[in-house]
Amino acid sequence: MKKLNKPDVEVFTDGSVRDSVFFLGGGILVIENEEIHSLSIAAGRYGSSYRAESMALKKALSWLQEREKEDTINLYMDSQSLVRRLEEGPTLTEISLKNKMWTLIHQICSRNAIKLHIQ
Repeated sequence: MKKLNKPDVEVFTDGSVRDSVFFLGGGILVIENEEIHSLSIAAGRYGSSYRAESMALKKALSWLQEREKEDTINLYMDSQSLVRRLEEGPTLTEISLKNKMWTLIHQICSRNAIKLHIQ
């Protein structure tokens, strides 16, 4: 793994599906200096791990946007399909959830340095 500089904030997101497609949720872990923040989100019923991962990322982006701080942020997630979808850019993303994510990303990037690392 490539060595990354220590950021002001590290954000880890993950989505999960239980009982096949019935219960979805997402978890977010934020490390800010010495503080640890833990967030979670229910992503509804009858979906996919992709939806759970998307909801976790949106929750993390919303939390970062509300902070209104100028920081270097590293964001880590393990959803290759979500990363590929985001790489298509906002204009090719038709789904409402992804459009909301792009709006949040734009707002956060306008005041922060963000690196996205997928592992």
